[in-house]
Amino acid sequence: FRHRCVSIVPTSNILLLMRSFSVALSAASVHAASDDSAPVRKVIDMMETLQRKIEADGKGEATLYEKFACFCRDQTNTKSTEITEGAALVGELKGNLGTLLTDRNTTNSDIDSTEASIRSTHADLEAEGAQWDEKKRVFERDHTDLQAGKVQLDTAVATLKAARNAPPSLLQKSSQGSKNNENVIDTIEELDGRATSKIREVEKTHATDEHTHHDTVQGYQGTLDALEITLRDHQRHLASLNENIAETSGQLTLAQADLYDDQKYLQSLTGKCEQKAKAWDQ
Repeated sequence: FRHRCVSIVPTSNILLLMRSFSVALSAASVHAASDDSAPVRKVIDMMETLQRKIEADGKGEATLYEKFACFCRDQTNTKSTEITEGAALVGELKGNLGTLLTDRNTTNSDIDSTEASIRSTHADLEAEGAQWDEKKRVFERDHTDLQAGKVQLDTAVATLKAARNAPPSLLQKSSQGSKNNENVIDTIEELDGRATSKIREVEKTHATDEHTHHDTVQGYQGTLDALEITLRDHQRHLASLNENIAETSGQLTLAQADLYDDQKYLQSLTGKCEQKAKAWDQ
């Protein structure tokens, strides 16, 4: 539809009618010059009046046609601009939505990975607890046995020394018997010393194991705390993404609907304007 908003001449039918009346009026005027009768003058006056009416109608139709042409042009330009902007908005929203969906997939993967790490760390912590319980059980058993053995050795040494300090019997009067008794005491005291050293060694090892266990548990707990914080961050980010996705999806739906409506309106407008223009030109 190609019309510019400028002064438009009347349509061809009106032009033809105006020209016909002009010719007739000129002929009548020539005849009136030679015939000054009232009937002829009256006809000429009627023709002049009709001519002015036709000219007025022609100008009115031209004005109406010009307004219609301007309306079609302005609406076409406006809708074309809105369609261009609408298509750009739809493209932008689709891109934003795609980015958000990709981010959500990544965040879901991060959540799954973090939750797996939390489960694994809990399993490691439980295994460490079970291992420590077993070490503690073995330590308590061995420590109890060593302590009991040392008590027995201490008792034997005390008994032998008490016997040594008692009045000697006939059997103990011999130097050989006394020497054997001293050898037994020395042997038992040596065993007692070894038992004491072993107890200290077991206690030291247990203290080291306990310290290591404590550090290991603290390490696992620190890892769990950090993972829990990371998981909450991921979950908050996911919630925000879901809100943005819902909002962007809604905006995209509205933008697509507006774009479709604008395209249908422009298509209808173009058809009607072209149809009207053809009818006016006939």
